[in-house]
Amino acid sequence: MSAHTLQELNFYYLSTIKELAIEDMLFAQLQSGLSFETLNIITNCSFRELNAIARKDSICFKLNGNEQTLRHLLTHHQDNVAQLADATTSFYTEDVA
Repeated sequence: MSAHTLQELNFYYLSTIKELAIEDMLFAQLQSGLSFETLNIITNCSFRELNAIARKDSICFKLNGNEQTLRHLLTHHQDNVAQLADATTSFYTEDVA
């Protein structure tokens, strides 16, 4: 993966989390797994600041869910988008329960 691609992914992740947190902090926390404190820091950053953070040579994001769910999605190629939506929903309901 090129450094540029990693920077783009980082920026996309951080800006998406910022927008989610601005719209609905609880939903953003449940979806991202980040603390409210971290989400507040992200929402208080400008997009220019998020871009500077995204340029670091490290990954700023992680996949939610577990390895078993990801493995299932990778090995069952039929309509992965629907499966990912179902997996995300089941992961969310398992965490809340």
